[in-house]
Amino acid sequence: MTFNFGGGQQAGNITNVGGDMTVHGNVMGQYNAGLQEIEALRAALARVPLAPAQRAEAESLAGEAAASMGDSAKAAGVLERLVTKLRDWGALASGGESVVGPLLRLAALLGPAGIALQSLITG
Repeated sequence: MTFNFGGGQQAGNITNVGGDMTVHGNVMGQYNAGLQEIEALRAALARVPLAPAQRAEAESLAGEAAASMGDSAKAAGVLERLVTKLRDWGALASGGESVVGPLLRLAALLGPAGIALQSLITG
């Protein structure tokens, strides 16, 4: 089988597969939604009283999570570290829904990779 794309391809992500490929949902939509939720989390954390070192660490982890959104397992791992820190600092409780909401939506967007994250948030 031959594919001819004329003038070439330009895209942020081109996936070549050998065989069938099934995509559930809009992959770019999920990626962008994840970035939006991380921004909502950052905005919420800006209103939570944290020590300067804690704030810097939280911001660093949020940035790492944003950079990892293309890899669900990696992003979930970073967010798990962030949630553990936020819980230890009392920021999950003090931030309430404005902090927990974006985290739960991120867990859902990450699919199976987000299950442990969801358990950390709700446990």
